[in-house]
Amino acid sequence: MKKVTFMKSIMDLAAKKAEEFCDKSKPYFQTFVSGMEQMIVDDLIEDALTRENAKLVRPIISAFVKDENIAPLPVPFEMDGSIFTQIKNGSYWYMVSNDGEHWHHLLDKDQIRLYEALEEAGCIDSIE
Repeated sequence: MKKVTFMKSIMDLAAKKAEEFCDKSKPYFQTFVSGMEQMIVDDLIEDALTRENAKLVRPIISAFVKDENIAPLPVPFEMDGSIFTQIKNGSYWYMVSNDGEHWHHLLDKDQIRLYEALEEAGCIDSIE
């Protein structure tokens, strides 16, 4: 069985990702590693900001959901090419549906997008 070597730093992860694009023996391999390292850091920062922004909008979205009952969305919400018109509390996430039977989890970025759609439609102003 093959032994696994764990990555212990961002540099290790960047080197592994750089190998997908460039042979280690090339003189410019280290440039790829540096670029990958910056991309990883940028992605981590973006994910952290998205998580924190989603935390900010959750209490506002919850005003549109009563307990675990299904509630209509005041504006249609597009996600993954489908239009959703209903929302409910799931076990850990909000869930949306277009037919009340097939439910889809709202990821952090989708919760932010839903908040933006509600705000653009003027629905946020009516929340106390």
